[in-house]
Amino acid sequence: MNALNALDQLWELLCLNPKEFDIAILRSPDDNTKNPFVLQEGHLGLHAGDLPWLARDFRTAYRTARLQDCDSVLKVTSCLLLVCPDHATAWADRKRALLSVQCHEDLWTRELDFVNLLMTRHTKAPTSWFHRKFVLQQRILQLLSALPPPPPPNDDHDDQENTFSTTCTTTTTCIYSNMVQLARDEIQICARIADRYPKNYYAWTHRSQMLQKIHHMLQDDSTSGTRTLADHYTQLLQDQWQSTTRWLQSHVSDHSAAHYGGMVLQLLRRQQLQQHNPQDHHQVPDNDTTQLVHAMMISSITVAQQLVERHPSHEVLWIFRRICNHEFLCYAMAITDDEDDDDNTALLLNSSYWKDHIDIIFCVEGNNHDNSLEAQRTQLYQLSYVAWMLEDVGRLAKRFDSWNDLVRRVRLLQGVTQQEYQTLRNTVLTQLRERKETIPFYQQQQHPQV
Repeated sequence: MNALNALDQLWELLCLNPKEFDIAILRSPDDNTKNPFVLQEGHLGLHAGDLPWLARDFRTAYRTARLQDCDSVLKVTSCLLLVCPDHATAWADRKRALLSVQCHEDLWTRELDFVNLLMTRHTKAPTSWFHRKFVLQQRILQLLSALPPPPPPNDDHDDQENTFSTTCTTTTTCIYSNMVQLARDEIQICARIADRYPKNYYAWTHRSQMLQKIHHMLQDDSTSGTRTLADHYTQLLQDQWQSTTRWLQSHVSDHSAAHYGGMVLQLLRRQQLQQHNPQDHHQVPDNDTTQLVHAMMISSITVAQQLVERHPSHEVLWIFRRICNHEFLCYAMAITDDEDDDDNTALLLNSSYWKDHIDIIFCVEGNNHDNSLEAQRTQLYQLSYVAWMLEDVGRLAKRFDSWNDLVRRVRLLQGVTQQEYQTLRNTVLTQLRERKETIPFYQQQQHPQV
């Protein structure tokens, strides 16, 4: 089969319904007489022995198509990128071609379907993720362009004005709902990719960017429809927090998931504070809002602690616990800015939060007789966590004039003197240095064998 016939045949298959396909590489003996493509039960199969000559011939066809119209570029790059997903020049030409023919209303939706097909096989090609981000930006701009204009100035036609306002609000709400649904679809696709190909940094980063994009839109826009967008967005963040904690229960070594969970918790904290205080993002939240966010932050600490208790020898879960506690301290600093707000500060009276971290040290000291590798890992991670916790409290202390002022405002430290804090900090850092010098696996990480 020559290059032109192979190109036309693959293009016909892609025109059927690419959203229902996934790519599979068929490991079969070389046979130049067989068909290089197989479509069966939703699987688009490419014979492994045919990939070299397909890549060579598709590149040749691509060089010719670059001199022709945009439709030819889209056709050839669709076939070439299935075989060579990291062809940066082909992606660039494809972007220019898409921008030149964006007369079709569903252009960007169909392009997302093509990228989805590509990522059923090629999930870690950086240029394909960059292209996906570009397509989503164009799709979001397309949705935003359909927003109705602002209402006209007040006049005597109250009935017409109310009708116009109602229509605009309905249209805006529908568009923002579609935008959140687009984010949900993207997150679902990324979750499926991460499940099939674990520890996929690009998938987790793309999920983060989608959530941050909506967050920035809420910060910049103040139209009436953003209230609906904010409600949907808050629910989306809550769903993501729950799904990420469930994911970490079965993927205890996934660094990307741990940091994604911390980012979701941060956005959720900011969103709930902003949603209840929309007029001023910098004002101290009221007591009801503080209680709501306080309960959420305590719940996150509990979840992180439970994960560590189940799998104490996994460093990722200790990092996740560190992130959750950092968010709690950021929240604690935010609500202690107002010295006259005793109700908010009263929520920090729970001294068990600080006591739990001190108890970790005694747990380490009590397990010194256990010399197993798993126990040594756990002890090192415990000490590293407590050392970080003490350093974070030290940074918090710099916000206040004296240690007593810090204890008065942040009562997590109630009953702890500055001298006790310094002694505890020095003890932990000394033990941490000693552990690092004696644990074999840490020495191997620091000095790998060549």
